[in-house]
Amino acid sequence: MFKTVKRIIDWCGEFKGKLYLGFIFSFFSYWFAAMPVMVAAYTIGMLLDAGRGAGTFDRAWIWKSLVIMGVFVFLRFLFDYLRARCQEAISYELIARDRLAVGDALKRVSLGYFAQMNTGNILNSITTGLGTLENMGIRMIDNFVGGYLNFLCIFLFLLFFNPVVSLIALAGAFASFLCLLLVSKHSVKHAPAEAEAGRNLAGAVLEYARGISVVKSFGKSG
Repeated sequence: MFKTVKRIIDWCGEFKGKLYLGFIFSFFSYWFAAMPVMVAAYTIGMLLDAGRGAGTFDRAWIWKSLVIMGVFVFLRFLFDYLRARCQEAISYELIARDRLAVGDALKRVSLGYFAQMNTGNILNSITTGLGTLENMGIRMIDNFVGGYLNFLCIFLFLLFFNPVVSLIALAGAFASFLCLLLVSKHSVKHAPAEAEAGRNLAGAVLEYARGISVVKSFGKSG
């Protein structure tokens, strides 16, 4: 799992600056997404205190809280937009570059290369493999890195206010990390079978498409 993350980050090359800046925007987006919940929890706490007679509830806070939550929602939208501006285009530009490089390399190979190599394998790598990396690669990195950065800040926040709760949160994060390791292990185990199925499907489609012209040439299209 960590090797995959590192390989994708290294693959970004000259776009690493935008990638890291996107992590920062994503981090603030997580916090602004959590702020409305904290405002709502604070308001409920005020209502409970007022119900127990421990204080009075200021009705003006209702409108203030709505404005504050509206600001936080806008800020989350803004930082999501900035994160997308930095990161979303990275994978499309890199995959376009790699596809052009693959096409340029295939133009220079000898005809015997296609007799030795399965064309379905080549097609599957160019389409399915690069397509998956194009659509999911950067988003997976952002969720992984941004999620753990966000947890680190929440953990430090809880550690300051309540060490016991912070330890519970740490135990939960560790259990989640173990589950991710198990998922990664099973993914590595089943990925070759999925790739083989994709190659077989691409090969079968190519054989069918090429066979149509042969069948028609013998008048057997029916």
